[in-house]
Amino acid sequence: NSWKVVPTATTEYTFDDNDVERSQNLWHWGQKLIQDQPTMMHVDHKFTIGDMAGLAGQQDPNAMETQQQRLQDRDLTVMVTARIPYPESERLSISACGFLRVWDGTGYAPSDPPNIMESLEAQRSQRRGDPPPEALVKMASMVRAMDHDSDSAPLLIPEAACGKVANAVIWEKGHWDLIMNHVPVGTFLRIRNVDVRPWRSNNFPSFMVHSKSWLSPLPDQCFEIRSLLKEHDQRVRRNEYNPKSGLLPGHIDTSRTL
Repeated sequence: NSWKVVPTATTEYTFDDNDVERSQNLWHWGQKLIQDQPTMMHVDHKFTIGDMAGLAGQQDPNAMETQQQRLQDRDLTVMVTARIPYPESERLSISACGFLRVWDGTGYAPSDPPNIMESLEAQRSQRRGDPPPEALVKMASMVRAMDHDSDSAPLLIPEAACGKVANAVIWEKGHWDLIMNHVPVGTFLRIRNVDVRPWRSNNFPSFMVHSKSWLSPLPDQCFEIRSLLKEHDQRVRRNEYNPKSGLLPGHIDTSRTL
């Protein structure tokens, strides 16, 4: 038994060996459940970066409004690949707090440009790779930790990322504080109740994270992340790498078709 039991009760309590065993069994049951069963309750609200295809570059300014129902209250499962604060010198009371670059393995290059290219952080994130090497390191560690069916080959360790990177606009200070304190690059998030709208300075759609949205960091082995990595593995085997992606440290770019 390698678990350390730390009681938090301020009065008398009982917590014998049977309680220890039961709590451990329940913990393992919960971990197995989120690995094997979907954690997204309302699948009709599911949205991916790949679902944005065709929304950018609309000539009719009202074209996106005709899809209003499909582009509201969407739920995402994405990896954070960069955190870009809104430049303090340009911030107003109605300005966004910052932006996330997000990835989910769907869609096709080129990635959407950062919403604030004037930001030094945005420029730095583009120079390092989009997604950056630390996102590839996290992805590789998660792939190594996954078990696999005996009838199928283990997932390949991706040397780079497939799919495009998109933008999420963070409007609420509480959300931004949570991100800066607890959501480093490489974290997978469940973002609920987002709207898909073009950012004001370009015609690329972004995920608008507003006051009624929710952000939840996800356990590495939850069902949706495992499914995402399995689907990404199929793209890796087809060599569908994003040419702007950073490389997994230790890999030399000799096999990618760019």
